[in-house]
Amino acid sequence: MKQTQKKNEKGFTMIELIIVVAIMGIIGAVLVPMFGNMSLKARLTTDVTSVKTLQRQLDIFKAETGAYPGGFSALNNGAVTAVMLDELVDGQYIDDKDLESGLLKLQTGGTLMADDEKCYLSFDSSTEQQEYVTLVGTLDAKDTTYDWVRNGTAEIAPPASGGDDDGDDD
Repeated sequence: MKQTQKKNEKGFTMIELIIVVAIMGIIGAVLVPMFGNMSLKARLTTDVTSVKTLQRQLDIFKAETGAYPGGFSALNNGAVTAVMLDELVDGQYIDDKDLESGLLKLQTGGTLMADDEKCYLSFDSSTEQQEYVTLVGTLDAKDTTYDWVRNGTAEIAPPASGGDDDGDDD
């Protein structure tokens, strides 16, 4: 007489594995774009923080010396120049390690600009910087990043009424 032995069935069936892989794919498809946007926002926030710090140092420089470095005449069509930043480094208002080729290090590819004695980041929406322009356009006007970024020479979008547009963090 033959004895029938039960197979010791361990493991997953092919259907179970396919279902798990499909679920993981769906989760990945949802999460990856979210993390990409977080990376953009982190780089933008870092650059805005650098610009805010530079603005504070410019204000301190003016309070102590009575004028901005280069009298803001050192602006090149609105772009902050190495001449202005060199004067801040010489006076120990900023550290030269924050500069690259004489200009403020920026992770976003934006341009450090100034007008009416206020600094801001400017992005050209016709280049690879469009993703930052789009990101800022989706921010709430109460977000402190909003007030420090412009699309070319125009604001990204008009500030919402009652928004804090004085440039400070409160």
